[in-house]
Amino acid sequence: MKDRERAPMQDAYDLEGRCLRAVQELRAAANVRLEYEYISPSAATPEEVDLALRDLDANRQLHLESALRHQFFVPREAHVLWESEDHPTLGGEFQLHSTVDSASHPEYVPEDVNLKPRRQKILSELRAIDSLSQSGIGAVAGVRLATEPPFEMWYYSKTEHMFQKLNLSPSEYLETVLATKGTTGWQYLFADVDFKNSWLEEVGSNLQTMLATFPALFPEYDYEPLRARLEARL
Repeated sequence: MKDRERAPMQDAYDLEGRCLRAVQELRAAANVRLEYEYISPSAATPEEVDLALRDLDANRQLHLESALRHQFFVPREAHVLWESEDHPTLGGEFQLHSTVDSASHPEYVPEDVNLKPRRQKILSELRAIDSLSQSGIGAVAGVRLATEPPFEMWYYSKTEHMFQKLNLSPSEYLETVLATKGTTGWQYLFADVDFKNSWLEEVGSNLQTMLATFPALFPEYDYEPLRARLEARL
C-alpha cells in the first residue's frame, strides 16, 4: 500500500497479479497457515470487459467511473482463508468478486429483516466486493449502487449484528484488503466504532498484533496509516 500512482488501465492489467502476490506472500510467510485458497482468473480481453460493463451501464445495473469499472473486473474471484500459528486468535479472509459478478449476483449480499427499514433498503442496494464465507463470520463488504459517484462502501456482519458505512472508497478498500490480507475486523478501522466496547476488544487486540507483525512479514506495504486509525479508536 505504498504511495504509487497507477493509470486505470494499468490497474486493470495488474490487479490479478497483485491478488496472486497477496496469496503468495501469505504462503511464504513464516508461521502462517493457509486454510483455503482459490483464484479464478478472468479469461476476458479488455474489449470484452468494456462490452460487458457498457451492457451493465445500459441496463442501469452498474454505475462506476472508468477507473473503478476496470479495477474491479479482474480477477473474477480471489478467495483465501488463513490463520497465524504464532497467534491463535489472529487470522483473516478475503473473497474478492469481479464487478460483473457482483452486479449480476445481488444474492451475494444477504437480506436481514431485523434491520430497520431504511437500513434494509441500503443493504438491498449493495453489491458485494468482498465476502467472508469460509470463516463463518457471515460478513460482506459492498459498494452502494448510485447514479453518480462518489459511491459508498458498507460492511455488514450478521454474527456481530453490525452494519457500518466505511470511510473509504471502493479502490481504497481493495488496496487495504490486500495489505491487511483480510485480517478479521480490519474494516472497523474505517468505521465509526470504539474498540473499548467489550465486543470489539478482541478485534482491537488482534489488529494490534497484525500491525506489530505485518511490517516485517510484508515490508512492501505501509501500515502507518492503519496504526494511526487503530490508535484513534483505542
